[in-house]
Order: sequence, then structure tokens, then C-alpha cells
Amino acid sequence: LKTLLLDGMNSKAHSEASAGTIPACLFSMPTLKNLHLAGNKFQGSLPSTLTLPVGKTLALTELVLSYNILSGTIPSWIWHHPQWTYLDLSFNRFTGYIPSNAQVTSSPQSMTLSLEQNYLSGGIPLSFKDIANVDVLNGNIFTCDSNGNTLPSNDPYLNSYVCGSDNANGGLIAWVCLVGGTFVSVLLLHIWHLYGKGRMT
Repeated sequence: LKTLLLDGMNSKAHSEASAGTIPACLFSMPTLKNLHLAGNKFQGSLPSTLTLPVGKTLALTELVLSYNILSGTIPSWIWHHPQWTYLDLSFNRFTGYIPSNAQVTSSPQSMTLSLEQNYLSGGIPLSFKDIANVDVLNGNIFTCDSNGNTLPSNDPYLNSYVCGSDNANGGLIAWVCLVGGTFVSVLLLHIWHLYGKGRMT
């Protein structure tokens, strides 16, 4: 078995039902190269490690898990497998960082990588910069330099993307607290003048 295509098997019938988790054994099948499981409402996390047959390496070159309800961090065996030609984990609920030394392809000009609409953050590996078909910015909060030089050159959201970071988020929270505090103070002063009584501490 080299190809398993089960896209959208749970998209219409029993639309409210979850398909459960993805069996870990599927990823380590010794001859399986193409695994497509998009739109099946799979949930849970991906296996952190794989148990491969003795003397075998990961055979997968295409993995499509988009439009499910998968969560947790994306495991390292995905980030350190330069044999990918098509990797689509978009429209899920993945969180966490991408390792800076991630290597997902040895042929960036012929690879497709899609990670859009998750909850990923941190920096983007330089190895993603020249991937030909890449969509990773939309819906994620990645950091970058002031000029966006670390972002993937071919991402369709490159020119409109607003970089995020823990520092930026902290600054936003501080700004909200400052504005909110000012608003509350003004409101209390208004009440004090209106009723002419009470005590502010």
C-alpha cells in the first residue's frame, strides 16, 4: 500500500460526530508514501514518536491532515523529515513553536507546505524562506524582524502580514490595562461628582 486517500469521509454524514484520533500506526507503515485524511474531524494530538520496523525509515512524502480538529504541538518527526514533497496541516488547532533547525524538504522549489489557520507562534525557520508553494502566515502569530526578512518569500500573505511576539502581546495587554484603568478612573470621578457622596480609595 503506497497511497491512502480518505479525504472528507466525515464531512456530510453524521456531520456533528467526531472521527476520533488518527491511529499512530498509519504514519509508520513501511510502504505508505501518500496519506490524505483531510476533512474527517479527527481530533487529539499527533503521536510524539513513531515506532518504525527495524531497519526502516519514515516512508511518507505526502501528508494531508487539513480541516480536522487536531491540537497540541506538531511532533519533531514532521519537522525533521526532508523527504516531504507535500505537507498540509492547515485549518487545525496546532499550537507551539517550529524548531529553528526544521528541515522539511531537500527540494524547496518543488514542495508544498501549508500550515495556515492554526495557533502557531515563535520564529519561522530559514529553511522555509524559499519553498515554492508555501502558506504558513495566515492565522498564525509568528515573530519576524522589522523588515519581514525572515518570512517565507512566496507566502501569499507576505505583504499584509503583521508579525506578532510575546513582547508585542505583553505590550498590548499593558496598553489595554492602561486604557481600561483610565476609563474606570474617569467613570468613578463622574459618579463621585454626580452624587457628591461616597469615598474613593
